[in-house]
Amino acid sequence: MQLAGVSMPRPTTLDLMARLLETAGNTVEKVAVSNLRDNIYYATLWITGADDRVHEVDARPSDALSLALRVKAPIFVAPEVFEQASDVLLTPEAVSTGLETIQRKAIEEKRTPPEEVELEYRSFRSLPRGDLGGLLKPAEK
Repeated sequence: MQLAGVSMPRPTTLDLMARLLETAGNTVEKVAVSNLRDNIYYATLWITGADDRVHEVDARPSDALSLALRVKAPIFVAPEVFEQASDVLLTPEAVSTGLETIQRKAIEEKRTPPEEVELEYRSFRSLPRGDLGGLLKPAEK
């Protein structure tokens, strides 16, 4: 939503977090996706406090990236994270195949096929759970 410039009628939790940091005189200096272990990504925020000390804060990457976008802080990814993640590549063709699979299954089960947006949502929603349904392909080296 932040990248698309879409705003909510009420502040989200991350909007609140950004505002609280600002009100307290803290600044998000940068955010980094710092590690990938056992298929779990880790992120770190560097926050300068009102006392001018820099504090490193562990965070979920989704929260860290969303916060960085809101406060316009630079975002970094550790090179080793890219190297580890390069074993698996998600391509637009793989997503399309996943969407077609979901639609075929709905038709076979005589259910009303979901709308395309719902299909795409279901396809991406399955990724973090490990139920990849053939959506991921090895990266070409």
